[in-house]
Formats: sequence, structure tokens, C-alpha cells
Amino acid sequence: MFLDEVDLLRKNGHQVVVYTRDNQEISEYSGVDNFGLILNTHWSSHSYWEIKKLLDIEQPDIVHFHNTFPLISPSAYYACKNSGVPVAQTIHNYRLICPSALLLRNNQICEECIGKTPPYPGIVHRCYRGSRVQTAIVASMLSFHRLFQTWRNQVNAYIALTDFSRRKLIEGGFPEDKMRLKPNFIPDPGFRSNYEDYIVFIGRLSEEKGVDTLLVALKDLPEIKLKIVGDGPQRQKIAQYLLDHDMNQIKLVGSLVHSEVLECVKKAQFLVLPSKWYEGFPRVLVEAMACGVPSVVSNIGSQQEIIINRYSGLHFEVNNPYHLAEIIAKLWNNPDLLERMGKNARIEYEKKYTPEENYNQLMDIYQFVLNTR
Repeated sequence: MFLDEVDLLRKNGHQVVVYTRDNQEISEYSGVDNFGLILNTHWSSHSYWEIKKLLDIEQPDIVHFHNTFPLISPSAYYACKNSGVPVAQTIHNYRLICPSALLLRNNQICEECIGKTPPYPGIVHRCYRGSRVQTAIVASMLSFHRLFQTWRNQVNAYIALTDFSRRKLIEGGFPEDKMRLKPNFIPDPGFRSNYEDYIVFIGRLSEEKGVDTLLVALKDLPEIKLKIVGDGPQRQKIAQYLLDHDMNQIKLVGSLVHSEVLECVKKAQFLVLPSKWYEGFPRVLVEAMACGVPSVVSNIGSQQEIIINRYSGLHFEVNNPYHLAEIIAKLWNNPDLLERMGKNARIEYEKKYTPEENYNQLMDIYQFVLNTR
């Protein structure tokens, strides 16, 4: 989305200067330097002075952040403030109200840290990378900047991707008057012309994505073929499950380039996203809608907001493979419903998620930011 937004602005005649840092830099820190890395997570002097210098040279109208964790740090906001440049911050996950960024623990939704300073339950439960020490570092960064009112005073507007995430952030203490709503968008891939006899999952193969729920759902539906596109830490576990249960109708495709992903979506009867966590904004749902492909999603968080139940797709009860099986079978065996929902999904895309519509929304937000400088 960062790259797409840069491209969108440039295509509309705006000059865009990009500042990025790569988390590969973390591997360069030795054991002796780890304390410096901890400090940098709270306040990076390196980022502060680099950004300050860049601002003095370029004299931008606005700075738009997508992520400052861990290497850039909130010190970047202060560099902008001290240079008189207003700030917008897009929120892609729940990092600023949850040390793990997922609001998920032990495969279940967890909101224990929302509104707490410090967010001590996350430390107790080792929510960041399974480490109390590393979680404490994240928690102290969040607490430090809450106490110093960084989130309130240094950012002019926050961009939430869905109303659900906007409400969660406000619940976690973020200023409601600074919250703005703008979804992600995608360039138009075109409406599909036909489809084949399979359904598709696309995403990272990790616990929170709920692939295990999908596999259990399909155990007693051998006639339904599934393609799993993506890679991640659960790949071997999934492969072993398919082998143990003789589920030959399911194919582990692995990672694909973006054009191949779109082709896979277009040819699928429908997409399934069985996530167990409050997704930030699953781009693949909008890609499916743009292609005229309905989606089956769990009935929580942003995904149930993006996919309108019984209109552009169907909802199932999160973590319930038996209900998911029922919903999958219903859509698989009803071509008229499939076609109608696919057309509705395309209408939703054209109404809400095109680059043109998104650009207009972004300009409105930038104007708000400029008015509050």
C-alpha cells in the first residue's frame, strides 16, 4: 500500500520524497549494541536528524507516515513538528494499543491491553515474539509516548482503514477528533470472464490466518478443491495435515508473483479468509471484489465490515469449522448465488476502492491536516 499510494500521488502530479529504513539493519546490532536498539525503539536520534535534514532541504507541505516501528521511532514526529510540517499517520495494525499488534493471544481475540498504561498483560503473557523482555521494550515505548502525549500532540491526523479499527483505536485512547477513515485501494484488475472448480485461500500461512479452521471444514467435503496460496511458519504443519488426512483435493501452491495471484483469484469460484484476528485491511478481499469474486470471511473485525454478508459474500462464525463447512457448501452448490454475489462485489469495488475514489479521500484528509497545522 505504501508503494501504491506513492504511485497514486505521483500520477496525480504531486512531488513525493520517500524515506524508508529496512528492518534488516537490526541484524547488524551486536549483543553490546542491543541496549542502543532498545533506546532507538523509543527515540531514534538517527532518524530524527535524517528526517530533520530532509525536511529542511525539501520543504514539504505534509509528511505521511505508514510505519515507524521499530527503527524510525516516534522521534520522527518531533522532527516534523520542529520543522513546522504537519503529520498524517496511517494505522495498518493494532501495534499502538497492543504490544503484539494483533489483539490475539493463544488463538483467541485478546483486548486486555487496550487502554492500559503500561500494557502489562502483554508483558505477563510474552505477547511480542514470545519474550517478556522484548514485550517489555515495546510496552515501555508505548507507555513513554502515551505519558508524553506524543500520539495526541505530534500527529495531526490518523488514517484508519476501517471503521472497526477506528473505533478500537479510540477505545485505546487515541483522539477521536483526529481520526479519519480511508480504506486501501487497488488498481482495477478487470472483471473475470469465467471460473474453474476450486476455491482459494491467499495469505500468510500463520496461526492467526485460520487455515487450520479451513482444513477441518473441508475434511468432509472431498468434492471441493482448494488452492492455498502463500507461505509462512505453518506451511510444514499444513502439508503434514493434508498427508495424514489424505486430502488430495487441496493444493499447497506456495508464493506467487502478484499477477499470478490475481489470475488465481479470478479463476476461483470464491475466496475464503478464515482469520482468527481482527485483520487490519486484507488487500486480497478488495482484489477479489474487483475481479467479481465473492468472499467467505469470519464474522469479526474489519473483514465483516468490508464483505457485506449475503450481498458481496458470506460470513461464518469465527473458529467454527462446522459452520464454515456449511457456508462453503452453500455457495459451492448455488451458481446463481455465486454469480449474483460476484456482481455485487464488483459494484462495491467500483463504489469504494478504486484509485480515483481513494485519491479524492486522501486529498480531503491532507486538507484537514493542513488546516490543523
